[in-house]
Amino acid sequence: MPPDHGGRRLPLRRARITLGITLLAIGLAACQSPASKAKSAGKPIFIGSPAVSDLRPDTTNAAALGAPTPAFKRLRFAIQVVASGKTIGESIESLKAASSGYGQYFEDVTYHVNAGKCTVLNRTEAVGVGGFLTLLQAGQIWSPDCEGWGGGMVRREVNSMRIKSGNLFPLKVGNKLELQYTVAASDSERDTGRAQYEETAEESYEVIERIPEFPLADGRSLGEAYVVRVNASLTGHKKRTYEFAFSTRLGWRVAYSTSVRYSLVDWTQ
Repeated sequence: MPPDHGGRRLPLRRARITLGITLLAIGLAACQSPASKAKSAGKPIFIGSPAVSDLRPDTTNAAALGAPTPAFKRLRFAIQVVASGKTIGESIESLKAASSGYGQYFEDVTYHVNAGKCTVLNRTEAVGVGGFLTLLQAGQIWSPDCEGWGGGMVRREVNSMRIKSGNLFPLKVGNKLELQYTVAASDSERDTGRAQYEETAEESYEVIERIPEFPLADGRSLGEAYVVRVNASLTGHKKRTYEFAFSTRLGWRVAYSTSVRYSLVDWTQ
């Protein structure tokens, strides 16, 4: 299991700090409660590698949300522990395809844990909106050198979505959006095309700040970014609040921090 992505909220600050990005869906999917797994087993779910063409009509109609088309080829992040600032790994995100606000991408994460004695690999293929809303996901976590770390698989699909109110894009301070959606998921190592359980998510987004020049650790600027606050709840999990930063240049989320921080090191367009 990767480092905790469901911990306390850590505010984003504009002054001379390194901000980070992570995949929320991996953290949620890796820690399912027994009660959530009892719901709606057997629903259809995509097979193979996820693609934009796999999105269901109920999702396609709502999920692009007016988001810009992703505009990057590759992103590289350093993974740090927030409390100590220690770097424990690296994440590479590669965009495979982009269409009408959706991004089909591959993420390859390497963590060094247990005082650097164990390597944990996390490889995920996904389709999402802006890097903050994952719609299709197939991921695997394992350790090549330490027993008891990783070894899990997850397949998740948002199979229906409803915009309850508001809009997020084009980004502007004060914009608010409320979403409700259902997720069909499976932790089976077999790609059966059927879900083992279903969950319901409710999320509210609010654009709270514009950053004219978003800073990287080496002093370079990524240009304009907006900070978005999220209140999220998922079946069987505690409600939580966090913030992320969204780059208008890249059309993607470039900052997210809980107990670990993914710090953008470089990008290729």
